[in-house]
Amino acid sequence: MANNMGIPLESISKSTGISVDVLGDLSAGIHDDRCSNNEASYLMMFISQLFIYRPTKDEKRYTTTLIESLIQFFKVPKNIIAAYLGMEEAKLDLFLSDFDNLPADEKYPVMLEIKHLFECFVRNPEFSVPGYFKDSK
Repeated sequence: MANNMGIPLESISKSTGISVDVLGDLSAGIHDDRCSNNEASYLMMFISQLFIYRPTKDEKRYTTTLIESLIQFFKVPKNIIAAYLGMEEAKLDLFLSDFDNLPADEKYPVMLEIKHLFECFVRNPEFSVPGYFKDSK
């Protein structure tokens, strides 16, 4: 499991919501009935994102996956994503279709903005703005 890379199970637990004990069993190859199918699926996606779908392995796939997630899961229209990036939707389409031919100085700033937009949507208030939400209640 991911722990082979030295990532503490406690860190993975915080991200996945699966207890350290259950992760330890799964890491040791022990089936654990305390882990639901949904949790196991989420864990597999977490590990896949962590080690397979890395931006340096396939930049285009990584970038388009983030955009597809914003559109399909978070229901952010493509034209709104383009506007956030400061471009027309047609320019975003051109960016994606010609991605492999673009020089790094053109694509990396856009990739960084897309990544930031995605992170804003998946951010957890518990760790994003320490104390802000707890103090405002």
